[in-house]
Amino acid sequence: MSEGEESRKVRKTGSPGRVKKSEVSSRESEEESTSAPDSYRDDIPKSVIKKELQTENHPLPTEKMEVHHHPQLEHKPKPWKEYLLEGFMIFLAVFMGFIAENIREGYGDRAREGEYIHSIVEDIKSDTAQSTKVLIRLNKTQSRLDTLLNVLASEEIITNSNAAYRLWGQTLGFADFISNDRTIQQLKNNGGLRLIRNKAVSDSIMQYDQTIKNYYGQADLCNRALTEQTVYGHFFDFIAIHRNGENPAPVPLPEEGKKILNEAFSNRRIQLFAISILAERLKEVHAEGKRVITFIKQQYDTE
Repeated sequence: MSEGEESRKVRKTGSPGRVKKSEVSSRESEEESTSAPDSYRDDIPKSVIKKELQTENHPLPTEKMEVHHHPQLEHKPKPWKEYLLEGFMIFLAVFMGFIAENIREGYGDRAREGEYIHSIVEDIKSDTAQSTKVLIRLNKTQSRLDTLLNVLASEEIITNSNAAYRLWGQTLGFADFISNDRTIQQLKNNGGLRLIRNKAVSDSIMQYDQTIKNYYGQADLCNRALTEQTVYGHFFDFIAIHRNGENPAPVPLPEEGKKILNEAFSNRRIQLFAISILAERLKEVHAEGKRVITFIKQQYDTE
């Protein structure tokens, strides 16, 4: 080949050495731009950067999961004796639990019974103490009513009504008895009577409650008799008696009082009768309460 042809080829293709150097420099600049996007990578050696890239692109190792398969178990039918034994054991467990529950409830019922017995005894003791005081006051009321009747029946009442006015004012009401029946009401309303094992004691408690009801019935009659009376407001000359002061002069009955004198006597006589019956009913309550306390102490050995 002639020198002219070689020169033309070099011109067309360019210098081989120059082409290689430019390609190498461009590749290195691309690697630096991709591997070190930040400015801080300028100070890091290229060997370290290449190692980091290899580490980041390296895939993470994975572990294979083990799968456990349950074996197929063959269940053979049990003999009928085993079923019978299992059924008997279940029945025995339920039966023993039932017995244990009954024993526990029995202990609880016995404890509650003792509490009720103690409480009813304390309530009846309170009633007997109260009835004693009320009976004393009722006896005084009866005595004053009896004296008032004697004054109303005397001839002096026409000209001097002072004593009758004083006695009448002292007998306008009467002492009342209110039973402490908290325990009896609990026994009746909450089914507590079933806890009293001794039927005789339970009957005695109910008999005492009935005795109190009889007293309350008579007390209602006495209250109605007092509220319905209208004789008192027309029988005395209240203005003249009020003017008497400390040394009262005899104040005769007004004309209307003289006309209703017989009605006033009858009114006081009925009240005396009602108070007498009320006192008898309260005496029955007092006696029945003492009897029940004594009987309960004998049956339950309580103090």
